[in-house]
Order: sequence, then structure tokens, then C-alpha cells
Amino acid sequence: MFFSKSNEIKRGTEVYPYVIDTVMPQGSGGMAQIYIAHQKGKTEKVALKISKGGDSSYEESLRAEVVVLKKLNSPEGHPHVIKILTIPIPSKYPNPMARAINLPGQPWYYAMEYLSGLPLSSYVRGSKGLPEIVALTVVINIASALAHVHKAQIAHLDVKTENIVMRFPLKRGNAIDPVLIDFGVAASTKEIQTDSGSLAFMPPERLQQVKAMVAPEYSGIRVTPDKVDVYGLGVSFFEMMTGRLPFGGFTRKGLTTAILKHEMTRPKMLRSDITERTERLMLAMLEKDPQRRPTFEEIIGYINLPEKTQRLDMDIPTPRH
Repeated sequence: MFFSKSNEIKRGTEVYPYVIDTVMPQGSGGMAQIYIAHQKGKTEKVALKISKGGDSSYEESLRAEVVVLKKLNSPEGHPHVIKILTIPIPSKYPNPMARAINLPGQPWYYAMEYLSGLPLSSYVRGSKGLPEIVALTVVINIASALAHVHKAQIAHLDVKTENIVMRFPLKRGNAIDPVLIDFGVAASTKEIQTDSGSLAFMPPERLQQVKAMVAPEYSGIRVTPDKVDVYGLGVSFFEMMTGRLPFGGFTRKGLTTAILKHEMTRPKMLRSDITERTERLMLAMLEKDPQRRPTFEEIIGYINLPEKTQRLDMDIPTPRH
């Protein structure tokens, strides 16, 4: 593999027709790394997701994600779902994916719109939480994005604060413009997998399937894909408002038990200025019984904001981690 810490792709490296500007430290995953780049002769930035070379499963995963993003971006896409770009190389057909032929292993890559803000996790981890209007704006916009995703019969399955990135930095005067990224474990709502996603954001019914250690169709446990993503958004909402996860400080086994059986600390116990209406929505999204969680449309209808997209009247500092 060419993707060790010592041999990350350097600034100025050509990944035709792009030139690498820098690595995105928040964009490292098990199968790929995200870089900021620009097209030769142009100044506009793009994000390149480059597979980690030498393993065919990495290519297959990247290709599956491209298929999902093409479907979600067609015909006009959604403003809060990451946009995939056509790579401008000579070809009979528009190509969203190509090989970096001058890199060791010739890894596959695709291009996305560049987001100048940070992942939400960078703003909330180690903080006391975001202003309520910011968190509500993120929730209503990502709920709208997820409604679009599920209308296309796709489940994201890994909704978390790391996978919600701000299009602009959270600074005074900027729009609060969150974007849902990373569809690497997304799946058809008819073929939902049990072993994908992040444990802390995984709802009880999926954990029960995993513990059953049998195929979903034989477990007898009903998993409704949209309610899985509602729960992930609910955990993200809780973290945005309190700076912590509903169940934190556990080992993996302890965390599984807590999600399945324990009651979480009420948000207002952690932050007294959370309004009762906001707490009520948050707790509903985190119901252990998936049938009691709201739909995306109900979440959108419940949140009452003066404007669809808010602009910040303050700077949101990035906590030290």
C-alpha cells in the first residue's frame, strides 16, 4: 500500500487533470483519503477521494459509493448532499471516476465539491454545545437531505457529526450550510447491512441484529432503514447541543449494553438553556422503539425557524481536542 503516514501524496503531485494542494486530516478512512486539489490552470478547489491502493475491495467500495452519489445527484441533486463532479478528461462518456495512473498502485479516485468548513465533530467535541439555532438549522437541513436520500431508496447508515461537513466555516455572516457526506456504507433500503456504521450512532434494533449473528431476514428483528438514519441524526443532534454523546465513556461491550438497555441523561440535565421543545424532539429521535421515532417530514415540520437558511451573528470557535 502506498498510503502510509510517511508517503501520503505530497503537495504539487499531479493526479490528472488535478494537482494536489493538501491532505484533509479529517478525511482519512479505512479505504480512502480525501485531498484538496485544483484543476491545472484553474484556481477553483475540488476534493478528491482516492482509494488506498493495492486492494480490489477498496476499489469496489469507491465504485459503489460513486454509483450512489450519481443516483442522488440526478437530475438536480439536493443542496445538502455532497455533489460528485465529472472528471474533465477526454472520454466518449462523462466520467465520475478515474485511475491515478502516475501514483503507486494506480488507485481509483473521484472528485467532489470542495467544502471550506469543518466537520461538525470538530466544532462540538470538547465544547459545551452549539447555539440552539445552529443545531436546529443543521437538523432541519440534514433531515431534508435524508428524505431525499430515502426517496431514492437508499439508506445512509452512518449519519454522525463526522459525516456532516459545513459548506462554509461557522463564522459571523456565513450561512449555516451543512452537507451530508461519506456514502461509503450506504445501501439500498432493501438490502440493509447489519455490520456497517459507527457503534455510538447505531440504534438498538441494528445492534440486536448484530448480536443475533444471523442474516436480517432470519433474525425476526424489524429494521426500518429511515428510522436507523433518524436515530443517527438524533445522536448527532444530542452531541451538537451538549458536546457529548448520549452514551459515552464505555467500552465497546458496555456501549452496546447502554444503547440497548440504559436510559440516557436528559439533555436539559447537561445544559439547562435547551428549550423543552428542542429536548422533546431530540428524545423522540432517540426512542429505543423505532416506530416511535418521527419521520424526516415530521422533524422538518416540527422545527420552526424564521428562515430556511440562517446566517451566523457570531463566530463558533473550534475547541481544542
